[in-house]
Amino acid sequence: TSVSDLTFNHTGELLCYCSKWKKNAVKMAHIPSYTVYQNWPGVAPGVMKYPFSVGFSGRSGYLACGNDEGKCHLFELAHFK
Repeated sequence: TSVSDLTFNHTGELLCYCSKWKKNAVKMAHIPSYTVYQNWPGVAPGVMKYPFSVGFSGRSGYLACGNDEGKCHLFELAHFK
């Protein structure tokens, strides 16, 4: 599946990417260890729908994911708070 949007957090440690062509296709990768978080985002199947864009807040405390329905899901990243 093609990637439609991707973004790094402010430290370059996390990469979040999504695909608007596949349902619930949002992933987050930890760059130093080259691992993809399998338990993220942890929302119920079907809630995310088709993600269009992703973005971190200034200090990476939050991640926003916008979808095809015009909704934005906001996730708190406790490690960066």
